[in-house]
Amino acid sequence: MSADLNSLRDFAALVSLCMLLALVCVPASAQDNPIANPGFELDEDADGLPDGWLFSWQKTMNTDTDDMDRQEPDWGIDEDIFHSGTRSIRLGVQRPGDDGVFSQENVALPGEAKIYRLSAWIKTEGCDGGGLHIAVVYQGTDGKWLGANYDAIYMARDADWRRGVALIEPPAGTDHLRLRVWANFRRKGPITAWVDDLVLEATDLEQAPPMAHLDPAPMPPLTDADRARGFVPFAANYIDVVMPAIVPTAGQLNSTLRIFATPGEYEPISFAVRALKDLSGMSARITPFAGAPGELPSAAVEAGVVRRMIRKMHPRTDAMVDLPTLIEPMHPVDVPADTSQWFWFTVHVPEDAAPGKYQATVTVAAGDASAEIPVELEVLPFTLDQPEGIAWGMYDYNRTFSDEPGAMLAKYQDMFAHGMTSVGVCGNHGAECSMADGQVVVQWTGETPPSSRGSLASWAHPSMAPPTVASSARFSRKLRPKAGLRSSSSPSTRPSSIAPGSSA
Repeated sequence: MSADLNSLRDFAALVSLCMLLALVCVPASAQDNPIANPGFELDEDADGLPDGWLFSWQKTMNTDTDDMDRQEPDWGIDEDIFHSGTRSIRLGVQRPGDDGVFSQENVALPGEAKIYRLSAWIKTEGCDGGGLHIAVVYQGTDGKWLGANYDAIYMARDADWRRGVALIEPPAGTDHLRLRVWANFRRKGPITAWVDDLVLEATDLEQAPPMAHLDPAPMPPLTDADRARGFVPFAANYIDVVMPAIVPTAGQLNSTLRIFATPGEYEPISFAVRALKDLSGMSARITPFAGAPGELPSAAVEAGVVRRMIRKMHPRTDAMVDLPTLIEPMHPVDVPADTSQWFWFTVHVPEDAAPGKYQATVTVAAGDASAEIPVELEVLPFTLDQPEGIAWGMYDYNRTFSDEPGAMLAKYQDMFAHGMTSVGVCGNHGAECSMADGQVVVQWTGETPPSSRGSLASWAHPSMAPPTVASSARFSRKLRPKAGLRSSSSPSTRPSSIAPGSSA
């Protein structure tokens, strides 16, 4: 189950706890700030570029070419709008395909620490898809690229001056940083931003706290029975993400959970519980589905509870967040006051289930208190055909949560049972690069890691399409230096099939 933060309600906001803990960490004095000209006050040669900073817009990424249609942003020192002192920098982009970036090289780390705090004051307007990124590139003593966080500080909504704060953890071997103040890094739309008063300082933190999702919505009106029980169940769409802080709406309370499926299909029942006080040992169970068409076996429903884990929001950032991640078999859970716990039941409709409507009841209990949720399942009077020539699947990294023999194959079989007909295989699957007549040749050897070799060879089901092997932009970047040319990922450059001995 993936956590897509874009599916949260519009009013929901992600607020970094590192901002809340800004006063807890040991601060550094202003003179310890290693960023040169952090307030952009100095421009001794009067060239319009702050001393110690560079600016670029024509080629800001290693994939940019001379024939791209680029428009110079509105950029420079602004003496009319600033947070402190008498100046700030301004970056204004009007088209989605344009961007601009102020950069400072060789920023030393301020003392020895595991985690550092980067902050800046930012003002934004005219945001229409574009965002302001303050990025950190980690470099070794020889300038070697060790990693980067391009979303260390990110703002993409119109707002007056706000202080953006990020906790960064340089990888081992980092000697210095490259800072980038980047307008429209993702190239999604217009934005004008002003930036002032950058600070980089050491902290005494050994571990960065996770980000917290805050829901400012008030609780809807509750009954006396709800308050006495100490919790209230509510309906939750399974394509949403039930964060622990999410507050139900009035329409989600006291609702019948309605689902429909065809014979043989899997369908989730998604609901959550909002705790009004600290609760211990909460669990949920469901009765068998029954109705005019008959009764489904109790084994047709698998009860699950959603477990949260501290995870990175994205591989390219250092930000961690407490995310709903795994559906575990039902077991008692403790739910703190003013948090929401997500439950996820899965119905596997038998192949021979008669069409019609079936009813069941979910019971949620914690201690002596309990609540019931009615559920209605409609089994449709037809089955789903498998479309020919179309492969459905998801990315897979050749990993499982089990060391048991056959775990990888069992995973693929489970994918097939849930309607997937292929898989996008990510990882090293055997490719050797060489040059021939001035061209890069990719020779597919067919060698796969031992963990997946047997599973891919036998596959999960005879009707499953062969796995898809896709080369990523990172792979293309490795080819370009060898070829001395710009690589292409157009369909005409892709082999029609990937098999041992084939080349591209």
